[in-house]
Amino acid sequence: MILNSLSQLAESEEQLVIINVGTKLPTTLALMSALRYAPMPILILDYPLRDRSYEYFSTLMKRYEFDLMSCPRIPLRNTVHHGETLDWLFDRVPSKKVVLMDSDLELLSPEIVSFMLHSIDGTSVFGSGWRNTMGRCPGWLPGQEEGLYVERFSAPFVMLKTSLVREAIRAGCSFRQRVLVNEFGPSQFVSRTILYLKHLEILRNPRIWEPLHVFRRTYFGQKPSWINFDTGAEIYHYLKYQRKYRFRAYPREAIDRCVNHYYGITRHLLEPLHLHGGTPLSKVEGCIRGRLKQAYQFDYP
Repeated sequence: MILNSLSQLAESEEQLVIINVGTKLPTTLALMSALRYAPMPILILDYPLRDRSYEYFSTLMKRYEFDLMSCPRIPLRNTVHHGETLDWLFDRVPSKKVVLMDSDLELLSPEIVSFMLHSIDGTSVFGSGWRNTMGRCPGWLPGQEEGLYVERFSAPFVMLKTSLVREAIRAGCSFRQRVLVNEFGPSQFVSRTILYLKHLEILRNPRIWEPLHVFRRTYFGQKPSWINFDTGAEIYHYLKYQRKYRFRAYPREAIDRCVNHYYGITRHLLEPLHLHGGTPLSKVEGCIRGRLKQAYQFDYP
């Protein structure tokens, strides 16, 4: 069904959502695998770019059962704004639980979906899937200190309870990625100025800046130079650590047998110079076409 509004979706217990941003080839693979392994309604949200994805998926609906909707014109200059789309989605979707599935991910079996469906129903649980643990993050300037990557659910494939995510959003949280610079805790402007000054070649000696470390704020028991709240991290921390709900995590060693993930095709399309790169579609196009033909008997045009 082609939708004009999320309110037209039938109310359901679960809803799987794939967001397509000019990546109709990998999105097709994601869709085929979801149709096979995810026993729930599927919605493709399509950003109105110039690659005629919307027309393509409209035609595909004649052969396969899924819903299609053009995204509202939320700015999508880069992947940071992807979080605004997710905020909008959870504020309006009528389903009790939503599975977010990246457009460059392929399910390989029903294993992770089965785990999600069976583990999320407890009243104390807000979500289920894989978890990204707290860790270090490389800098983007010459010689820059590592930053702190904040614990979160793995957004490429996760199931979340809609009502609890709405609670977090109404409490002021967002799916939007945030990078906080912590060189001078009271001010982001001063922090960013210091960050760039200290990486000028003539000021690159770390000892010059050590006295300023006292002005850094403490995050999670550390005083990092900068902190990366990746997509969904704010939501995760609010629900887990403030509201004391649980996230049911599946072992990370199971990822490779559960999914193929091409890691960042959309990010590379929108931001070719992004710190974390991403995968150019040209490098994996043959592999994706092969998977569609061999595993799903689908000849991509």
